Amino acid sequence: MDAKQAPTPKSPTPTGESMRAATRTILPPETPPALADMIRPTLTLPEVATWLCLTTEELRAVLPRLGLPHFFVEGNVRFRRKTVDRWMREQEEAGR
Repeated sequence: MDAKQAPTPKSPTPTGESMRAATRTILPPETPPALADMIRPTLTLPEVATWLCLTTEELRAVLPRLGLPHFFVEGNVRFRRKTVDRWMREQEEAGR
């Protein structure tokens, strides 16, 4: 990047490419849940943010209010895949 050129601001919402990249990271939707849990039982903050169509910053800001269970590994937020799936189902059932 040229020293005089200003960096491009980050898009406020995930772009198509970032969604595709996250989907590759998260695993294809047709992956059986049991297999997905065996392959990758935990997700990072950026992965869950993309899954929820939020930016990482937006998810970080609303995480305390959402009631979405999470934990920390060496200061980094992590989510259990099963827990996120269950939380999403509960939100759907509650009509939120």
